[in-house]
Amino acid sequence: MTQSQNDYSSELLRPAVAEFTGWRVAVNAAGTTTSGPCPRCSHLCLIQIQERVLQGGAPASLDADIVIEAIPRRFTCNCEDDHQGRPDQVFAGCGASWMVSIVHHASGWALEPFEDETLFPALTALASDQKTQDLRIRAAAEKWLGAITALLGLFSIAGVVTAKDTMTGLAGGGKVIVASVFVLALLAAASSVLEGYRAAYSWPADVDVRDEAQIREWYEKRRLFAGKAAKQLRRAIILSVATVLLLAVAMMLLWFLPRTSAPTSPAMVSATPTPEEPSALSSLV
Repeated sequence: MTQSQNDYSSELLRPAVAEFTGWRVAVNAAGTTTSGPCPRCSHLCLIQIQERVLQGGAPASLDADIVIEAIPRRFTCNCEDDHQGRPDQVFAGCGASWMVSIVHHASGWALEPFEDETLFPALTALASDQKTQDLRIRAAAEKWLGAITALLGLFSIAGVVTAKDTMTGLAGGGKVIVASVFVLALLAAASSVLEGYRAAYSWPADVDVRDEAQIREWYEKRRLFAGKAAKQLRRAIILSVATVLLLAVAMMLLWFLPRTSAPTSPAMVSATPTPEEPSALSSLV
């Protein structure tokens, strides 16, 4: 059975230059918007160009002085027409995708085919991340709430050392040693929680991905993230073990460090005469 252009089909197209003649590029304060007929189904597509993407640092500021000559992207048809066989979870389009370069000429912006296949995986990953970044940042925020709760819970460990009478009788040097070990344990615990959550969700960051070099840099960091996360997870495990050991050392020090006995107050002798022993003054009367 021959598949018609009205059937839904997920495929990567290689459109020619002539197929972009009907496309228009609008650049304004709100951003860059492209519109034109899909190379496969010929229906109207309206695609907003996102110049930044969230990755898991502090938000990077967009440098307005950088002159962008070309913006490579992966486009996917998002027409509003019906296409037979379109999955229920897909709300628009015929399924076709194609690589384009939005090029700046003296007369304005225009769409051209993008042929550098070495960048195709990065453009595909970028399109996927931009589509899901709202969900990802919300999910990361929910998980980081757990991290904040865990950090605040670390303060309950302070009861081991700061409980009433815990260090009573310890000499000044002993108190310093116990307090130092406890502070190290608290720092190790906090670092363990942070490293673990960074491994799982990383720091949300706003990254500029307008030109080819920026996309390659973003994709390289994305590709190396798994190895970086594995190292962070190992550090989190080591720090958690160190926390337990340091707390155990603090407890042992509290049990076995010598303590001084509290001084006893001398007994007070009363000068008031007892009834059985009359004073010398009363015997003269």
